[in-house]
Amino acid sequence: MEFNENQKEAIDYYKGCCNVIASAGSGKTGVLVNRIVNLINTYNVSAQNILAITFSKKAKDNIKYRLDKLIPSQSVYVETFHSLGYKIYKMFSDTNYNLISYDFYKR
Repeated sequence: MEFNENQKEAIDYYKGCCNVIASAGSGKTGVLVNRIVNLINTYNVSAQNILAITFSKKAKDNIKYRLDKLIPSQSVYVETFHSLGYKIYKMFSDTNYNLISYDFYKR
């Protein structure tokens, strides 16, 4: 895959967080996956110190699939905003409340 200058800048960015905002079909997933691979292979960042967050389960599964092909021995945390929020809630919730969720994918 060939990347434009802005995409290369995001892939090569090392110091701190990098937020990639672009339109559908612009290569965001490829940039994110290659940035993660670059961080691990070039800068020796531990995969356990990387968190990739996306909006949809489909995008999450796609990212995990691509990462498994490029760096199969590494395990990067890839979550959706909603699944991450739910996990954080469950970790720190000391109440007897339960979140009610509906799995739209199992209709």
